Amino acid sequence: PMALGLRTVTKSLTVNYIRGLPLDVELELWGVCEPDGEVYRARFEVRSGGAVAVTGTAELAPFKNFAKRNAIG
Repeated sequence: PMALGLRTVTKSLTVNYIRGLPLDVELELWGVCEPDGEVYRARFEVRSGGAVAVTGTAELAPFKNFAKRNAIG
């Protein structure tokens, strides 16, 4: 969402380490973030040599909603 100019707060984050990442090699990063009602859902992968090494998901809330619920700013 930051690429869209939207500030968010991470509500939940899950990271799955499938295999170790070697040092000094190029990594491939992929990710997508899509709106889902009042939140955004993100998914990502990190690959090394074409093999998936890390996957993850996150649920993000717009900061304005978080601030309103918690009387911030």
